[in-house]
Order: sequence, then C-alpha cells, then structure tokens
Amino acid sequence: MIRLSIIIPFYNVEQYIAQCLDSVYNQDIPEEEYEVICVDDCSPDNSVEIVEQYAMKHSNLVIVRNAQNRKLGGARNAGMEVAHGKYVWFVDSDDFIEHNCIMNLLNIVETEDLDILHFNYKRYPHENVLPHKPIETDVMSGADMFFDKRFIWYHDLVTAWRKLYRRQFLLDNLICFAEHIMFEDNDYAILVFAYAKRAMHINLSSYYYRYNPESITRIKHTSEHIEYWLKLCHRLVALKERLMHDVKDPRFISLIDNFIKYPNDLIISPV
Repeated sequence: MIRLSIIIPFYNVEQYIAQCLDSVYNQDIPEEEYEVICVDDCSPDNSVEIVEQYAMKHSNLVIVRNAQNRKLGGARNAGMEVAHGKYVWFVDSDDFIEHNCIMNLLNIVETEDLDILHFNYKRYPHENVLPHKPIETDVMSGADMFFDKRFIWYHDLVTAWRKLYRRQFLLDNLICFAEHIMFEDNDYAILVFAYAKRAMHINLSSYYYRYNPESITRIKHTSEHIEYWLKLCHRLVALKERLMHDVKDPRFISLIDNFIKYPNDLIISPV
C-alpha cells in the first residue's frame, strides 16, 4: 500500500532540485510505502536530466511531463492525476523537507484519521528568522481551525506545502488548483479548510522554505500582480457561490468579501 504521494512540480530549478530530492529520500520509511511524483512543467534547464538520474536509482519516482507550461497549480494537478497514495504532500522543488520526518507525520495523520495535518516550517537559509508558530491543537473541523484566533489564515494556513492531505478527501470534494496563474494557494486553502471535517496542527517543523526576497510574489503592485489578483477575485466570486450552496458557513462568505475589498497586504506571499 502506498501511504503517501509526494508531488514535486519543477521548473528551472537545476540548482535546487537535487537538495529537494535528497531530502525526500533521506527518510525513515521504506520506499515501497511512498511515491515521489516529479512534474516537469516544461522546464527549460537541466532539471529534468537531474530528476531522471534519481529515477534510475529509485523505482518509486515517477516523472510526469506537461505538454505545456501550466504553472505551479497546474503542475500540482498533473501530479494528483497519477497519485495513488492515501495521503498527499505538495513539496516545492526549491524547498526541502526534514530528514526522517515522514513516518511520524503519517502515524499522526493515520491515527487521528485526519483530512488535513498542518505543521510548522523553517526558513532557509535564515533559520534564525523564526516564522509565526501557532500552538498545537486538538482535532477540529477545518473551518474552526481556519477561524481560530491562534492562526492568521493568510500567514499560517494558506500555503499548500505546509500540510498533508487525505487524497480521497480532495477527490470527493473536487478540490484542485487554479492553473496558469499566481496566487493559486489562496482559494485552494479556503476550499480545503471549508470542507475538512478533521484537521489538526502540530508543532513539528517538517519543511524548509527557501526564502527569496526578490520573488515576484514579494514585489507588490506590478502589472503582473494586478492581473493575477483580478483573476483571483473572479475565482473568489465563484467560490463564494459554491460555499453558500455547499458549506453555508457565513464566516467564509464574510472573509471572501473582505479579501476582495481589502487586498493590499494579502496578495503577497504569506511567508
């Protein structure tokens, strides 16, 4: 049985992808119990050659090749299309995960029968710059975690890579990423927490996020930002209608309305 699918989209990351893959193979779980799905989003550099070298050594590594560039959300969706694991972890190719962390994470998510297991992370290479770390929680609904005052949703909860997800939960609720855009995590996170019945946060830092102050997501109010933000607003309007019909939680409706009206500090990366 495949307990976990690690989905790693990659594009133009030849200087980082080896460190990422080394981390997912420096683990305390047999390789037959998890799969590593690397999605080539039409990368123009030597990233794919590096990934192919790892595939020759590890039979649990699958390479998916997109026919066109679908950006991060589309590449994650492509990985989901071939995933078989009971749980899913989206890992960005310029980041990496803690050594020997998978067994513990899986034991927790399976024992607690969770839809979402949320955990802490460390910035890299500036590990001394500590991100906000909420305290551990008991099992609660995704909606209650999302609006728990111990969390700041656009700071703590929005990023896709900070969670393990039950794959069937995502499939049953038709949850997928928007494609060909930036800010794909925002509406995805709202959907995930709106539908999750069992969620939990633990105080383990299982992920290393590579901090890049020059990232496009950190440069506010460029024309590209405005274009993608307008697309996000259109998606949020549709999401509002969906949640009004399915979830009927007024907290999400109010949050979406406020997000559209007051985006100034919310359209940049939360970390």
